[in-house]
Amino acid sequence: METILYKSYLIRVDSQALRSGGWRPRAWVVSPRGSRGGQQSVFPQTETRPTLQQANQYAIELAKKWIDEQSRER
Repeated sequence: METILYKSYLIRVDSQALRSGGWRPRAWVVSPRGSRGGQQSVFPQTETRPTLQQANQYAIELAKKWIDEQSRER
């Protein structure tokens, strides 16, 4: 599982292989220490990508977008 640090959050990429072929993008966002957020799953229910690399990249983009939105709400 690939882990990336972004704005003090950890992004754990965990895309899933589909039986029908392709990959479902998925990531977990872990809040910084001392934050009440814990961890948040980020994955689109209907989006797929043909390769693991593409699914992981898309999951990272979605996770970063989620983090950016959380930062604006504070």
